[in-house]
Amino acid sequence: KGGDILVCVGTNFADSLSCAAVDLPMMLVGTSLNEDQKEFLSECEDVRFHIVGGTGAVSSAVEKELEQYGTIEERIAGDNRYETSAKIAERFFTSAEKIVVAYGKNYPDGLSGGCLAYAMKAPLILAESNNTAAGYGADAAGKFGCDRFVVLGGPSLVSHETVRWM
Repeated sequence: KGGDILVCVGTNFADSLSCAAVDLPMMLVGTSLNEDQKEFLSECEDVRFHIVGGTGAVSSAVEKELEQYGTIEERIAGDNRYETSAKIAERFFTSAEKIVVAYGKNYPDGLSGGCLAYAMKAPLILAESNNTAAGYGADAAGKFGCDRFVVLGGPSLVSHETVRWM
């Protein structure tokens, strides 16, 4: 009936996968709120929205619609899906003994791994086999003091070198 809600775009998977392990409800949106979402939100009280992704994902128009139903607490966004993923981890996790890593350019491993990450109380970080993407994961791991990873998928997606670098 109220509280914190994550808001992610429903037409792309990256941000919602990264939020899968966060212990908050998630609302997937398009270019505007649909009637069911408006009806649901009109019945809620004291809603605080955490918008995930830049305005290319969750538009300013959707943000203005959300303001009619609650408070925009923040917008969590990076320059790309990998930085956004790390920012989600840093924002919603205060510590982590392990980090779940999923390939960032498709969704199957991350989709099935979201439940695992949630059960482990671990952030889900998107990565791929390059130093830029791995750098964001390495920064998050460093902030947690974490050096243990559960890597989903094979090394052709997230290489051993990338994991060692993280």
